[in-house]
Amino acid sequence: MHIVVLAAFAVVRLLAEMRILLLASRGLAVGIVAAYLAGAVILARIASQAAMESAVASPRRGLSTGKPLLRLLTHLWLLGGLACISVTSYGQWMFSGPPSQIPLAATVGAMLPFFAAVVAGWIVEYPAHRAFRLRLVGQNPPGEPQPAGPLSLGQYVLLNTRHELLFIAAPVGMLVLLGDVLSIYVEPALSPRVAPWVMLPMMFAGMGGVFIIAPAVIVKVWSTEPLGSGPLRESLEKMARMLGVRFRRMLIWRSGGVIINAAVVGLLGRFRYVLLSDAMLRQMPQREIEAVFAHEAQHIAGHHIFYGTMLILSLSLAITGASELLRLKLGWGSWGVDAAGLMLLAAALYVAFGWVSRRLERQCDVHAAKTAGALQGSDGDQDVVSQEGAAIFAMALQRVAQLNAISPLQRNWRHGSIHWRISHVLDVASAGKGTGDIDRLVRRIKLCLWAGFVCSCALVGWAALSG
Repeated sequence: MHIVVLAAFAVVRLLAEMRILLLASRGLAVGIVAAYLAGAVILARIASQAAMESAVASPRRGLSTGKPLLRLLTHLWLLGGLACISVTSYGQWMFSGPPSQIPLAATVGAMLPFFAAVVAGWIVEYPAHRAFRLRLVGQNPPGEPQPAGPLSLGQYVLLNTRHELLFIAAPVGMLVLLGDVLSIYVEPALSPRVAPWVMLPMMFAGMGGVFIIAPAVIVKVWSTEPLGSGPLRESLEKMARMLGVRFRRMLIWRSGGVIINAAVVGLLGRFRYVLLSDAMLRQMPQREIEAVFAHEAQHIAGHHIFYGTMLILSLSLAITGASELLRLKLGWGSWGVDAAGLMLLAAALYVAFGWVSRRLERQCDVHAAKTAGALQGSDGDQDVVSQEGAAIFAMALQRVAQLNAISPLQRNWRHGSIHWRISHVLDVASAGKGTGDIDRLVRRIKLCLWAGFVCSCALVGWAALSG
C-alpha cells in the first residue's frame, strides 16, 4: 500500500500541473466519485470474502496470500479512478479555485476520494481480520505466549491509517507543503531570470531538511514508547556499541499485538530510531530478538537508508532531466513527456529499487547470523557464519513468518521470500563462508549508485543550461 499511496500523490500532482479538464459537469463529477467509492468497496468485499475463506481453510495462512491479481486490480482501480476524478470539475476546482492558494490544501482535497476509498476498504475487510485473529488465539502450545486477539474496528482502521497511509502521507505532505509555500509566496516575488536559481536550491535544502526530520514525525504518527531498562535493552545497547551504530532511541512499536517486526527509520544518528514491535517483544525469545536487532543494526552500519534514498533521487533526477531535454531538443509536448516519465519512473523504481533492496536485506541477514553466533560464543573462525548463528537467525525469520501468518514461499518485493532468505543464510554457514561475498556485491552496488547519481545530476544540469 505504501507504493500505491506514493503513486496517488504523483498522479494528483502530475495532473494538476497538466491542467487537464475533460469532464466539466459537476453532476458527472459527483457520479464518478460515487462510482469510484462503490468500486473500491466491492473490490474490498471480494478480497475480504476470499481472506475469510483462507482463514477458515488454514489459520496459519496469510490473509493476502494467493490474491496477487485481485490486489493488482484494486490498486489499478484506486489509481486509475483517482486520475479520472482529477480531470473532472472537482479536480479543476481544487487546483484552480480557492484551495490552490492555500499550501497543501489543494493536494489534500484532491486526495480525499482516495483516502475515503482506502478507509472504506479497511472497514469492509475488518471481519476478515477479526475471523483470522480469533482462529490464531490458542494455536500455540500451553505455556507459550499466545497471539493477540482481534483489534476493534476503530483500532484496526487507526492502525492501518497510521502505518499504511500516514507513513507515506506525512513526509510527502511535508514536501508538498514546502513546494506550495515556495510557489505561492516566494516565486511570485522573484524575477523570471532569478527565480530558477533561487527556487531550486531552496527546494533541495528544504527536501534535505524534510528527509532528516521525517523520522521524528513518523515515530509520533505511529504509536511508540521508549523501551524500558532491563536485560534485553542492556544487551541490545551493548550490541550496538560493538557494531558501532548510533541512534537516538530504541522504541516499542505498539500495534495492539498484531505486528511482529522491527525497523530502523532515519538517515542521521540524532534523528534515527530503532523500533521493536510489541508482539515481537512478547512472543520471541531474547536471542532471536537480538538476531533481528543485529539485522536492523546492519542497515545502520551499511547506510542502507542513505543509499536507498540516493537510488530514488538518482532515478527521479535522471528521468526529470531526460524529460526536459526531450521537450527542449525535440519539441515534445509536456503532457506526453510527463506521463511517459511518470510511468518510466514507476517501472524503474519497481525493478531497480526492489533488486537493490533485496541484496541489502541479504547482507543484513548474513551479518545478523554472524553476530548471533558470536553472541552465543560459537567456537571456530569468528570471520565466518557459524552453524549456530545461522540456525538462530533462521528460527527468528521462521517465527516472524509464523506469527505474522506469512507463507515462507510468499514473495516480497523489497525483502524476498522468507524461504529465499533462510536458504541463503544456511548455505553460507554450510559452506563455511562469512560476509565477504555479499559485502563485495554491496560495495559494487554502492559504487554504481554514486556513478548513477553523478550522471543524473549532470543530465539535469545539461537540461537546465539548455533551457
